[in-house]
Amino acid sequence: MINISDIEDIHPEELTKKIVDLDKEDIENILQIPNKNSKLSKCPLCGSSQLFDYCNKNKFNISKCSDCDFGFVNPYPSNEQLSVYYNGKAKDVENEVFLKTKCTRMKIFEERVSRILNHIKNGKLLDIGGSLGFFVESLKNTDIKPTVVDLNASGCKAFADKFPDVPMYNQDFMVHDGKYNIVTLWDSLEHLPSIEKVIAKLNELVKDDGYLFMSTPNVKSFEQFVAGNDHPQVCPPSHVNYFNCDNLKKWFSNNGFDVIETITPNGSFDVAFVKKLIESNSVDNSKLGLFLKEFLKNDIFATNFADSLSKSCLGGNVIIVAKKKRDKNL
Repeated sequence: MINISDIEDIHPEELTKKIVDLDKEDIENILQIPNKNSKLSKCPLCGSSQLFDYCNKNKFNISKCSDCDFGFVNPYPSNEQLSVYYNGKAKDVENEVFLKTKCTRMKIFEERVSRILNHIKNGKLLDIGGSLGFFVESLKNTDIKPTVVDLNASGCKAFADKFPDVPMYNQDFMVHDGKYNIVTLWDSLEHLPSIEKVIAKLNELVKDDGYLFMSTPNVKSFEQFVAGNDHPQVCPPSHVNYFNCDNLKKWFSNNGFDVIETITPNGSFDVAFVKKLIESNSVDNSKLGLFLKEFLKNDIFATNFADSLSKSCLGGNVIIVAKKKRDKNL
């Protein structure tokens, strides 16, 4: 478990503000592109018709399902809009953030590699959305053979220069062909529209008895509960899906995978994020509570509280480990 005591270690304030400003420009640009996608009347995760308009942010509507609590941008942005967005100015600065915080992020990826090796020691791996190559770098002393697919052109070019022997595809993973022992989506699933098509594609890509490892923001977490819709992870059109531990487990279980692990390992990040809100006087006391506001200043209490968040699956980032079910007809 990685201890993140300072939010600057992973989201440096100056560059983060720059991203927010550029993101507004990129959003205005893509809103000029017609979107032919229709507004959905059924939940793409569970199929329920019990949808309601939850909020509007960045001029995008987010719907939520009363039955499974899944949130999603409705209608989903078009592929053309997303292609332009992921090659916009903000994404280049986001890559700068990742490079500046590489030391902390590498520790996270090294922990993820250890988790993979607990289940499978070798084989072909497809990493979806990993163009900066931190994860691939973490795999260097293993017998796992990676391939990477990503939409960001500049990130893919930098990856190809650094890892010329690793196959890299600058494309939508939905058009990628192949069969893999392992597929990884590290903080990628929240970016992918048409989630019902995504799960079908994942079933195609993962071999029978193969593994899927993924992480995504957990909306049913301490940090998101306190920040609400002002949380930076509520950020359409970058994030078009909003999951929690329970609906993810049900979704994978109902679509060809056995869920082996569900964890939220880094509760310390939640605590660091909320402490930053407290310091900037931008926290909602009615959500945080005066007791926590006071005692999160105590390092021992804050550490134990962060551990409790992780153990209760209430941390801000959820990791799922799932194994593809064998086709009974074979």
